[in-house]
Amino acid sequence: MKNNLLKIIKDSSKIIGVVLIVCLIYRLNVINILLCMAAAVLLNISIQKENVKKKKYSDKFHDVILYMEQIIYSFKKQPKIRLALSDAQKVSSNRMKEAIDPNTSTPSVDGTSNLFLLPAMNCFATLCCRV
Repeated sequence: MKNNLLKIIKDSSKIIGVVLIVCLIYRLNVINILLCMAAAVLLNISIQKENVKKKKYSDKFHDVILYMEQIIYSFKKQPKIRLALSDAQKVSSNRMKEAIDPNTSTPSVDGTSNLFLLPAMNCFATLCCRV
């Protein structure tokens, strides 16, 4: 948190310097210079907050992206969905392993335990064959 605050202050000081130079070139009065500086600082803070949100969002889905890339690679190497799922599970993080563990289990005697996966597996197989 302290590093983020220091970064915001450092960036804001650079922006204030640029805005001050531009305002002096255009010979604005003191009130207008202060208003421009305040607007620039507020804009910088909002941009920094959006960058932090974007980074958190990107980190949140990084595991999913790695998992999907591994499934596609494994399925292209050997077109068997169970092997692709187990290969992807080997390289996944713990949180991702917990989410995909029921999907890699063996089906029951009547074959209905993974029945809900059949449309997804068929769709995935067609997508992998197109790529």
